[in-house]
Amino acid sequence: MLVFTAFLPFVADKTWLKTYYLSALTIAGLLLSAAILVTIGVEGESIAKREVYSAYSMEKY
Repeated sequence: MLVFTAFLPFVADKTWLKTYYLSALTIAGLLLSAAILVTIGVEGESIAKREVYSAYSMEKY
């Protein structure tokens, strides 16, 4: 996120920049929330809490 915001001053057309930036941030947050909910739903709270990469361990099997 920091790398992409570093390039924002160099964008030529800034009319829709705020809308695109906020919509991309919202979509990324929703996808992350969905991945967390699916991981907790599949593995359970106790296993998802212990695993460092719980989404990876879910996809291994």
